[in-house]
Amino acid sequence: MLYGFAKCSVDDPNGEQQVKSLIEYGVQKGNLYLQQSETEVTTPRVFYKLFPQVKKGDTVVVHRFSSISQDTTFFINLISSFQSKGIHFTSLSESIDTAASEGQVIFRLFQGLAQLTQDGVTEKKKSSVSLAKVRTGGRPKVDPVMLELALNMYFDEDNPCSIHEIVQKTGVSRATFYRYLNRK
Repeated sequence: MLYGFAKCSVDDPNGEQQVKSLIEYGVQKGNLYLQQSETEVTTPRVFYKLFPQVKKGDTVVVHRFSSISQDTTFFINLISSFQSKGIHFTSLSESIDTAASEGQVIFRLFQGLAQLTQDGVTEKKKSSVSLAKVRTGGRPKVDPVMLELALNMYFDEDNPCSIHEIVQKTGVSRATFYRYLNRK
């Protein structure tokens, strides 16, 4: 059985073009799910109403990828989840059908590109951290004497100091002070 999902967009404010293409593809009107509100971008409630209906052997059809996800990682995970449950996916604009071998190849290409992108981001982060350590020598060391003074000022029963005073007098940052305070 075919199930269609469409989402209103700037180009198609009422979703009419998408619904028309889904119906022309063969999706029955009763199996169409239209997300009309732009505010549902982060939590597409209509999309999640579709899940309980779709069973093994069914196909989820969208007009284009952006209808179902604007995040590559979410898209890859979603299609992988569909495949593990025996559900097919078709995107009309991109001519991808995971029921066909060509669609499987294209989806695997997407998975590879997503992994390549993720690996590049991870490598860039590691490189930036390494470069920062070389430039600055890493995170500045906390003077143990000043830290002990800060803790004594805080726990002084006769004349306890505020965090603001402690930070000003010792030079120990607020975050560092709290981190060591939580360890005590």
